[in-house]
Amino acid sequence: KVNDVGILALGQRTEGVNGKRRDNLRFLDITFCEHITYGATLELRKLLPSPLLVRRQPRWLDGHFETPFSGRHPIEVHTYYPDGSFSFDRDEQAAGYVARLFKRSDDSNRCSEHHLADKLQYIDFRANGWPNWTRFAYRPGVSLRRVPDEIIKDQTTGEESILRSVLVAQNRKGFRPPTSFPALEHIDKVPLGESRLFSKEGEMLARDVEDDDNQVIMVSRMKVVPLSEQEMIPPIELTDRIDAFVSEMNSTDIPDNGEEVVHAVLGGHGLEE
Repeated sequence: KVNDVGILALGQRTEGVNGKRRDNLRFLDITFCEHITYGATLELRKLLPSPLLVRRQPRWLDGHFETPFSGRHPIEVHTYYPDGSFSFDRDEQAAGYVARLFKRSDDSNRCSEHHLADKLQYIDFRANGWPNWTRFAYRPGVSLRRVPDEIIKDQTTGEESILRSVLVAQNRKGFRPPTSFPALEHIDKVPLGESRLFSKEGEMLARDVEDDDNQVIMVSRMKVVPLSEQEMIPPIELTDRIDAFVSEMNSTDIPDNGEEVVHAVLGGHGLEE
């Protein structure tokens, strides 16, 4: 299993063929390599003489996600880069990186690369009176399902384009990602650019339903605008902020059960991984 030590070795100066490989390294795909931290990819990039495109997630998770959350115009856009870093179009809880990405089982009970769950590490979470370590243990997650691309034809020009979208499901309480949501059937139940509430049994609920017992799941369908070639490497301002956050996190004493404590305080019951 490749770990942080293994990828950092790629950046070490050596003579001969290995040295040339280091100098020519431009792309590194470590998708689903759970033993490699985001912080290690930052350290590797510092060791290399040229920019490095790191991929820590499937391509269908790259892009500008047009969310239905804000209820305003322009809409709130969430941008995810290939290395898992992200930047959201809002004032708080607006930047960070995907700390973990893992596969869910599909209908045949096999792990699927089209049904995933994640943990997001925000770098700007405000503890608001909580202990400082909670800034690093607050890692909310969602479950995601790839929607097959659609061909859209412009009624005026007749030109065709590809519509990409993703289903995103999250529990209304706590921050663990749902296990069995979103399902393929939600493609027809959740309109593009909107959200719907469901019980854990799959029944669609009223939009203003209360969630007193952690039984309500929100499913959204978001259009995804692909990144341009120039956007594949995240902005240096973002990675510098993440680098500073990771350094602080590594020097902070965080309880072993820190995530579970924050999850429970936020109304979550049990772990849904």
